[in-house]
Amino acid sequence: MSRCCGAGGGEAVILEEKRIAMEQNEMMINCGEQQMLDLCKRRWHLTEVRRDCTQERDDGIDLDTLLLDRIHQWYAHLLLTAPLEWLPVDDVSTETMVSASDDGVITMQLPERAVRPVEISLNGWQHSVTEFYHPNDRVAQLQQSPYTRCGSANPVAVDCGHGLLKLYSVAPQSRPIVRLARCVALDKAGNYRFNAAA
Repeated sequence: MSRCCGAGGGEAVILEEKRIAMEQNEMMINCGEQQMLDLCKRRWHLTEVRRDCTQERDDGIDLDTLLLDRIHQWYAHLLLTAPLEWLPVDDVSTETMVSASDDGVITMQLPERAVRPVEISLNGWQHSVTEFYHPNDRVAQLQQSPYTRCGSANPVAVDCGHGLLKLYSVAPQSRPIVRLARCVALDKAGNYRFNAAA
């Protein structure tokens, strides 16, 4: 069967260069919610002007709550759409759950903090996958038949949504071992992590 997908030599080199760039990136911001709020207030010129008096109002808007809502929306959109070089990419292989069918089809459930998969590799695969197909895609449909399904030489990953991946495939009756599961992911401590360019 002809090679149906996966990272070829050129793609693998590009991926490795991106990985090194991400690991060596010194422009990553890592801050808690209050620090993020303060940062956004400074960027949007909403810092309070110092006055040597106290003034209180109870009929205005709750600016901090409004800004935090916007920050959460911005960050969620950033994680889903921004270039990988701007984002936190973690190996969540120890947090995944995997099972295999008798014919070698792997079902992988990513942890809740995983926003989008970047690179998946299983023991026995000749290379990792970096492209994730929609279930309606032609390549994904070809995986439904054992006669057109890709194997360990040219594995395929289908993103079924909600962190569920179908991986094709491994040898029948074999036990899947996750070697690598790199994903754009939320920080375990709840911090905001992103490149300053964002």
